[in-house]
Amino acid sequence: VGSVACTLQTEAQTATAGQDFVALGAVVVLGPGQRTANVSVQVLDDTTPELDEYFGVRLVAVTRVNGSAADPATAPLAGPTGADLLAIGNNDLATVLIPENDDAHGVVRLGLTSSASRVNESVGSVRVSLLRDAGVFGAINISLAVGSFSPLLQPDDWFLLTNQTYAMAPGQAVLDVEVGIVDDTIPEQDETLEV
Repeated sequence: VGSVACTLQTEAQTATAGQDFVALGAVVVLGPGQRTANVSVQVLDDTTPELDEYFGVRLVAVTRVNGSAADPATAPLAGPTGADLLAIGNNDLATVLIPENDDAHGVVRLGLTSSASRVNESVGSVRVSLLRDAGVFGAINISLAVGSFSPLLQPDDWFLLTNQTYAMAPGQAVLDVEVGIVDDTIPEQDETLEV
């Protein structure tokens, strides 16, 4: 057959051209006997949390190259006659995956206001916020444990008002958790609680 020119173009699927990848329209020439060629598509890096995204690279045309130039890439393309266009097989689309990135499901941290970091037993509870930074895709479960920095603090001095495993719904960035504090009549020194 001689040299053939393969026309390729990218197709946005769930990924967006210009944001996730650089759109490509290219002609790759395969010389006589050459069966493969590599094509690069630039994937764009950003700091936006994203789930898996896809784009395609499609083979849209295969055409004979006229003449027998030493460099097939510089040879003129054949005219668009039926004899010059070659058939394309069933595998004309390659799908490319850009995997989940930039903490798409989020990074969870604790938030505690300075006024709540020191409380009297009589307040009954202290609110701790679970803050989900970066992405908020999908539901996540968070397990909390409550312990003591102080050898004086006993488990009967505090309790969780709800279960120790918490769920954050898709899109949810803040969840407040109440840690109950038992108000007793026993004289005590300062006690420190760890969440």
